[in-house]
Amino acid sequence: MSQTPTTTPTVRPTTQPTNDPEPVPAGVEPVLVIAAADEGGETVSASGYVAGLVEDGGACHFVFEANGKQAAADSVGIPDVRTTSCGLVQVPIDGLGSGSWKITLEYTALDANLYTSLSETVTVP
Repeated sequence: MSQTPTTTPTVRPTTQPTNDPEPVPAGVEPVLVIAAADEGGETVSASGYVAGLVEDGGACHFVFEANGKQAAADSVGIPDVRTTSCGLVQVPIDGLGSGSWKITLEYTALDANLYTSLSETVTVP
């Protein structure tokens, strides 16, 4: 008795286009390094970098918030060995007012993904 060979159909998944945004790369995180009122009492300084991403030209946006007020300072990301540096920004204290200010670093990458750091609090005299 001879056996008839059987074939098993191959099922191949098909991909359907979606309108979902591209996934955000894991491990990309803006980090505030300095957030402090300067000793001279004229400015508040903030600096930071973006861990997990090395690129030239992304947008660094430092946001200062307190009591319904908001101020911001911007810089351009520059590549470092393992990070993207946002450098140092300074905001005049007279534009902020005294009290506790929450500072956050937002980074818009070249692929338009937005990353946000944890906030730091600075006391402005």
